[in-house]
Amino acid sequence: MVVALLVLILIGTATAVNPGFKTEITQKGIDYVRTVGIPILIRELQGLDIPDQNGKAGSPIGDIDYGLSSITTSDLAIPSSAVAIDPKIGLRVTGSGASMHMTAHWHYRMSSWPHISDSGSCDVSVSSVSLALVIIVGQSTLGLFVVFTLLVTITGICISRS
Repeated sequence: MVVALLVLILIGTATAVNPGFKTEITQKGIDYVRTVGIPILIRELQGLDIPDQNGKAGSPIGDIDYGLSSITTSDLAIPSSAVAIDPKIGLRVTGSGASMHMTAHWHYRMSSWPHISDSGSCDVSVSSVSLALVIIVGQSTLGLFVVFTLLVTITGICISRS
């Protein structure tokens, strides 16, 4: 949501062949969008239902089928964030100290004999997450606003389970 708002705002900064109007976005305006947008982003992500995850993994004793279901998030917090316009790159969004809680049901089953299996539920807390989002903006050959690259970097994840 926040990224969509920021991208829409940046549309005004793209240069057209004969623009009907021009606008300039200041850092103060970007800070206002961040102040309003981050709480909206957090509200939208609270209670997010993540699609079930299933797969197969190889192990020294055979393949294992696994699954995670009923994955939900809660207690999302992003205590520190910043949005800046870099004239050479585009838009840079950073956040640090982010945390969240997730719950899920899990199961696994060995594909070969003796078909060992188990299942249960888990509570996972993720903390100390740092992330950076870079949106490189530009202009197409027709003079239209385009987003060339969307780069997300996530570092510093601490996971604890209960």
